[in-house]
Amino acid sequence: ENYVFATSTSDRMTGNVCGIHSNALTVYDINNSDNYNFDTSIYMEDPRGIARSFNTLYVADYKTGICVFDLTDQINAPFLVNIVDRTQSNLECLVNENKLYVMQETGFSIFDITTPLFPQKLSQTNFR
Repeated sequence: ENYVFATSTSDRMTGNVCGIHSNALTVYDINNSDNYNFDTSIYMEDPRGIARSFNTLYVADYKTGICVFDLTDQINAPFLVNIVDRTQSNLECLVNENKLYVMQETGFSIFDITTPLFPQKLSQTNFR
């Protein structure tokens, strides 16, 4: 469990703040506190928010949907299991107990994650 996950999103024309032209979920190995190591990158369309619940990682991808990764195998890269809510412009996500809350450009959605790899949408609310 000594891994940190981060997303990076670049503007197609100018890159991100660091000047990197990359849209990815990046995994860092932090087993050695003196030297954190880059482990792997998984390229995505437009990753934004990220949330973790035990062995499941949720990434709010603006263009693709909510990408659900299985983290059970700590030796290999996270495994993409599922993509849900493909029609929304997803910006951010967070987990609280058995619920996944996803902020979108036009509102937010709530998912039941009792079965973590297969979220079920409970509701969606649009901003007025």
